[in-house]
Amino acid sequence: MRSAHGDVAAVFGLIILASVIAVHAWNTTPRHWSDPDSLFYRAAVLRIEGTSKAAALAEAVHSDIARTQREYDSSKAPADRRITNPAWVDYSSRFYERRWLVPLVGAALDPLFGANGLIVASLIAYVLLGPFLFLLLRLRFRWQIAAAVTAIVLVLPLIRLWSTRPMTDMWGLALECLALAAGLIALERGRRWIALWSLVVLTLSFTRDTTLVVVAGGLTAFLFQRDRRSAAVLVTGLAAALPAPLIFGSSLREAAAYTVNDFYPPPNPSWSFVFSHLPVAIRSLVHHDLAYLQTHLVNAVAIVGGFAALLACRRVLQTRTAFVFGAAAGSLVSLLLLPNYSEFRLELVVVPFSALGLAAAVAVAEEHRPLFRARSRPARGAASEARSRRRLHPVGGSDSHRSR
Repeated sequence: MRSAHGDVAAVFGLIILASVIAVHAWNTTPRHWSDPDSLFYRAAVLRIEGTSKAAALAEAVHSDIARTQREYDSSKAPADRRITNPAWVDYSSRFYERRWLVPLVGAALDPLFGANGLIVASLIAYVLLGPFLFLLLRLRFRWQIAAAVTAIVLVLPLIRLWSTRPMTDMWGLALECLALAAGLIALERGRRWIALWSLVVLTLSFTRDTTLVVVAGGLTAFLFQRDRRSAAVLVTGLAAALPAPLIFGSSLREAAAYTVNDFYPPPNPSWSFVFSHLPVAIRSLVHHDLAYLQTHLVNAVAIVGGFAALLACRRVLQTRTAFVFGAAAGSLVSLLLLPNYSEFRLELVVVPFSALGLAAAVAVAEEHRPLFRARSRPARGAASEARSRRRLHPVGGSDSHRSR
């Protein structure tokens, strides 16, 4: 009963913490529309409201929110321009076709906030990240540890930064945490939870291209367990992840070729083109990420340190570790397949595993604390016994010595 009260209090506390930070960010942070991605999401909002695709893209590109991007683009050579090049806009839009969840939320908020409804949508996802990440951590750790680590994640500069941008990253992170939690619950408790798992994976597939992460967890769990329950999780996860790419197209091969070609239409979007350019792109990503981590030490300790701690303290995760580590590997593979330096925005995909690692490190530290106490007790006991002997036999001799 006390644990249930602690869970409820923790969830409410995390929601309040995130809400206060979100309101403060909304009131104090400038509106950032400096990434072309945001214009494609704004165009999707306009399409939901009834504008044709071509008109929506043109309106988003020529709106006030895109002024800074247009000015920056105009300073480039014509061949290097992006949003002011209609051919580039038309080609690039295909990679955002399946991401409809956030534009739907943005469209619902449009009457109140206009284009900035997408920023409010991102802040809503930030608030939801608290309970979703807490649920994931709570499946393996005490509520105190889960709440403390979730609070740490919420206040990280990296998380707060990207929660104020009009893009899909924060929704992708929140739903990834929920999908990982749902997958663990389905593996442990059976078919009643398969529907939840499938629904969350389906929703994630229309939000970000990160279903690879959770499906990789399901595949690894099946390879290690080979039972009906893990097979059901894998099959339903795959089935839920497929509709978005099947309906809207845009293959992984095309996306990878576009990425390694510095986000310009590739001359030949084949796997041979991808693999010939991939090593250089990965080296560039690693170089820039290391430089970023050197100047953002708090993020470095939490994200990289937490991920390393997950590997070092894996035994405290108890059961179903194959699912967690398969998904963690999937997160790294997703970054390497689409190597793009983004000031650690795309690296948000590893945050759930870093949080699990931080919680595992705290749990291991708690396990060793009683051991340190036990080792210190004999010393204290010996000192106490020596003091007792001194009281019984004070310095200067015993009674028999004084009688002599």
